[in-house]
Amino acid sequence: GPVEVSGARVRTTLEGTTGTVEISIEIKGMDGPFVASCWSAAAPMSRGADGRWRARLDVANPPLWWPHTHGDPHRLPLTIHGPEDGEGEPFLIDLGHVGFRSIGCDRGPDGDGFALRINGVDVFCRGANWTNADLTRLPGEAADYEPLIRRARDAGMNMLRISGVMTRETPDFFDLCDRYGILVWLDEALANFDYDFNHLVNHKRLESSLRDYLRDIEAAPSLAVVCGGSEMAQQGAMLSLPESVWTSDWCTTTLPQLVADIRPDVIVVPNSPWGGALPFQPDKGVSHYYGVGAYMRPLEDARRANVRFATECLAFAQLPQPESMAANAGDARPGDEAWKRRVVRDLGADWDFEDTRDFYLGLLYGVDPARLRAEEPDRYVALSQAVPGEAMAATFAEWRRVGSVTRGGLVWFLGDLGPGFGWGVIDWQGAPKPAYHALRRAFRPVSVLITDEGLNGLRCHVLNERSDSPLAARLTLTAYAADGGVVIDGARDVALPGGGSLSVESAELFGIFFDVTCAYRFGTPA
Repeated sequence: GPVEVSGARVRTTLEGTTGTVEISIEIKGMDGPFVASCWSAAAPMSRGADGRWRARLDVANPPLWWPHTHGDPHRLPLTIHGPEDGEGEPFLIDLGHVGFRSIGCDRGPDGDGFALRINGVDVFCRGANWTNADLTRLPGEAADYEPLIRRARDAGMNMLRISGVMTRETPDFFDLCDRYGILVWLDEALANFDYDFNHLVNHKRLESSLRDYLRDIEAAPSLAVVCGGSEMAQQGAMLSLPESVWTSDWCTTTLPQLVADIRPDVIVVPNSPWGGALPFQPDKGVSHYYGVGAYMRPLEDARRANVRFATECLAFAQLPQPESMAANAGDARPGDEAWKRRVVRDLGADWDFEDTRDFYLGLLYGVDPARLRAEEPDRYVALSQAVPGEAMAATFAEWRRVGSVTRGGLVWFLGDLGPGFGWGVIDWQGAPKPAYHALRRAFRPVSVLITDEGLNGLRCHVLNERSDSPLAARLTLTAYAADGGVVIDGARDVALPGGGSLSVESAELFGIFFDVTCAYRFGTPA
C-alpha cells in the first residue's frame, strides 16, 4: 500500500531487572500516532527533526534470554501500532522478537582466563565451528540453516563460531540461534594473512562493512563475541616475528571502539587465538588447541596444557555412520589411494587427519592401525568410527570437571563441506556421525563425568547447569569383571541447586580400598 517502512534500528540493554528497548525507524505515508509495545511495556513514538520515529521502552522484570543449557531462551515480541485503516483494522509493524540478557567476561584471579558470564552465571561454552549450510549455493534463508542449528542444539551445543575462514551469515542465522538458545562467536571475515590495515581505503572499507553488518543483527541476544579474525597474529608469531609485526591497531583499538558503538553488550577479542607472550598459548586467553588431535599428545595433555578457552579443537577425519559410508567413500576401501583422497588434510602437509585418528586408535584400543587396516578392514572402520568420539568425550570430561580452569571448547567443524572424511561431526548430507552422538552425551547440562586420577582413584563430577532446576539424585559407581559380574559398587544421594556441582571420589562411594584405576599394580587387575 501507500505506507513505506524502512531503516529499523533496535537496541536492547539489561540493567538490573529492567530491560530497555530503543527503537528508531522510518515510516512514510502515514502520520501516526504510533505506539511501540514489548511484553508489559508500551510507549508513544515521537518524530525527530530527521523524520525518523523513535521510542524507548522500559520493560520491568522481563524473563531473561539464556543459552538453552542453562535456562530458557526467552524472547518477547516487539511491535509498533498505528491508526486504523479505512476498514477499522489497526496498522501493525512486526519488529520480530527481542531478548534480554547481560554478558561479561571473567578473566580469573590471574587475569589469563576467559569465561563468559551470562546473566551473572559462568557458562561453559561448548559447540562447534560453523561451516556453511551449502557450500555451492551459500544460502542465507532460515529453511537452509534450521536443520543444522537444530542438530547443534539437540547435541547440547550452546555456542557456534563463525570463523574468519568462513563467509558471514544472514540475520536469519542469528534469529535461529536466538530461538534455540545458542551463543554466537563472530569472527570478522579475515584469516591467515598479514593484512595491510594501515592502508586508509582498506581500513574504511572494513569499518563500513562491519558497521553495516552489526546493525543488521543489532538486537540479536545470541551474539556474544566479536573477534578480529582467525590466526592472523598466530601466523606472524609462529614465524618468530616480533609482536610489533603481528599486532595491529585495527584489531586492538579500532575494532573494540566500532563494536562498542553498535553492540556495547558483547565481548570483543582482537584475534583468535589471543593471549599471553605468544598469542597461541593454550594457558592464556583463547587458543586453538590441537594437543589432543593433530599434535598427537596423550589424552592427559587436555589437563596439562591448562587450556582456558579453545575456539578451535579436536580435529579428526571423521567417519560417518555405517549407513552413510557409501555416500562418502564410494567404492574406496581403507588404505587405497581413492580412500586417502577423501581424507581431510592441511594444505601442503605430508600427513593427514586419518594419521591423527590412527594414533589414537592405537593408543585407546592397543592395536596396530596399519595391520588392522590390512587384515581386518571392517574392524578398522568400526573402531575408527568410534575413536574421535572417545577422545572428544574424554577431553571434555577433563575440561568440564569440577576445578577445571577451562571454560569453553568448540570442535572443528560442525558439518562437512562435501563428501568424504572431513572434520565435521555432521556429514555433508546433514546426517550425524558417531562423534556427534558422543558429544551429545558429553555436553548434557545435567551430567556425571568421570576422570582417572591415578593413585587417587576415579573422581565423579556431578554437574547441574540448569539455573532454574535443583537436582536430587542418587549417584552410583559400579565396577564389572570381564564376564559381566559386579566386582564392587557404591552409591550416595546427591542434592544440587540450580547451577551447582560437586566432586566425589570413588573411595568415598565404595567405602573401602579398591584399585579401580589399576594404578597400584598389586596384581592382576580385578
